[in-house]
Amino acid sequence: MPEVVSTRKIVALLLSALGLGAWMVGVQTLEALASAGLGLSAAGALLGLNKETAARLPRDWWPVLAFVGWSLLAPTLTGNPPTGSGAARTLDWLALPLAALSWQQTAPALKSLAGKLAALTMLISCAVAGLQHFGIWPPEAAFAPYQWANLPFQRVYEQVPGTTDRFMGGGLMFHRLKFAHVTSLGVLAAIVVASRSKPGSKEAWLFVAALAGLSIWLFPYARMAAVSMTVAAGLTLVRASTQPRRAAIAAVAMTAVAAGIVWFTPAMRERFATSFTAQGSGDRVELLETGWRAVKEHPLTGVGPGQFRPMKFAEANTPTLVTDNYGKAHFQILSMAAETGIIGALLFLLMLGWIARRGRHSPLMLGAMSFFALLSLAHDPLFQAPFSMALVGVLAVAATPRSTSAESPAASSQSPR
Repeated sequence: MPEVVSTRKIVALLLSALGLGAWMVGVQTLEALASAGLGLSAAGALLGLNKETAARLPRDWWPVLAFVGWSLLAPTLTGNPPTGSGAARTLDWLALPLAALSWQQTAPALKSLAGKLAALTMLISCAVAGLQHFGIWPPEAAFAPYQWANLPFQRVYEQVPGTTDRFMGGGLMFHRLKFAHVTSLGVLAAIVVASRSKPGSKEAWLFVAALAGLSIWLFPYARMAAVSMTVAAGLTLVRASTQPRRAAIAAVAMTAVAAGIVWFTPAMRERFATSFTAQGSGDRVELLETGWRAVKEHPLTGVGPGQFRPMKFAEANTPTLVTDNYGKAHFQILSMAAETGIIGALLFLLMLGWIARRGRHSPLMLGAMSFFALLSLAHDPLFQAPFSMALVGVLAVAATPRSTSAESPAASSQSPR
């Protein structure tokens, strides 16, 4: 029945393309849109599977299955089932192999369109973050009718310490850390697109990366994100360039610009100066201690994804700032061990190593993994659903063989090969 097969293939391609576009835009705007895009992309991949690929998929991606299976089943069997959000963040990783297949079967022109749409969304978000930072923004009451969107509108009215007229911008997500973390991945993707593009397009994509990178440094005051992005962008630039020496000089210049921003911005300089104090770091030492207690009490299977709460493992003298924390130890691997046990944390590292090995020739893989590793030293970025989905999507693209992918959203139609 060739007509049926042909129709199924067309539907699979359409779902993949639509899903990837919604996914890329959604992680920068609405979590619901990103989730819908992830689901459509996965559906397109499953619909397009042939028997051979379907049989090979579990073998090719077994570390992902092992991590997800352990994280959801082991805590549940020991009386600590995951929360809905914890389960969703864990299941995001199952979308990685499907997203890789979706990316493979999407037409180059549609990849390019999705990438340009994502870049435009990123630039708009950066512009919005700038307006929020300078206070050129409607009052909080103006967003009351839009509470259904479940966005933290109030977060963009937090004043930058030491100022009276500057605020921590959060872009289209109204959250400074989500904005900084997801936009950093966009910077890395734009650098890789530029490296694959022809003259003219190359400069345009580098300009996009530069504007977004400056926005991360200037508007959200997200210290670790800005530093991690700068290091990862430098590594990506050198790895992707055909002229590594010139790229290294550009990376050093980029670092000098970042240092200059810190030095000549009193509020930023103050935030970096207080990074190692209890107040300036948000009592991270106390948060780490609650994570260690959780691991000691549940060493093998953890307390379950989404179930770690610092207040549950706090002592009598633990600061209120810590006990009020929703659920992070501010050290990703420790939070992972608290939620899924030491075995789960080891499986998580194995999975990341496996994914990195699949994309070892990809500059995007090097950049994304470097950024995530550095950021995880002081944050739990996977706690944020938009970043969780964004990271999975970027790693899926980076893990796709170069012969079937140009590694980045808009590269396929512009590759010089």
